[in-house]
Amino acid sequence: MNNNPSILWAQDRTNLFITIEVNNLKNQDITFNTNNVRLVGTGGDIEYDIVIDFNSDIVNEKSNWIIKKNCIELVVMKEKKLFWQKLTKNKQNNIRIDWQKWKDEDEDDEDEDLLQDFSSFQ
Repeated sequence: MNNNPSILWAQDRTNLFITIEVNNLKNQDITFNTNNVRLVGTGGDIEYDIVIDFNSDIVNEKSNWIIKKNCIELVVMKEKKLFWQKLTKNKQNNIRIDWQKWKDEDEDDEDEDLLQDFSSFQ
């Protein structure tokens, strides 16, 4: 039983984008708290009880999830609009960066500048 699935994460200034690779999750219970998320459920013959202890606090009321066939995708709102150096306080071997969704801090600043530049566009 692999109760330790791969977890991919990316971020922008406001949110974390987390993908937990589990197949056909059923009977799930996903709970957000101010400093973690807990996922309990069954995928095939595997029972999952996964807790991700975040590096910093989140806004649990504004965080959500969607279950897809081969994964669960979480969008987690950060309490402070800052870039995190890492997802969790303690290193976990099953957590990797999702480079397809990743935004660098510099890129995020450029997007904001671009929006500000066009705000007075007539």
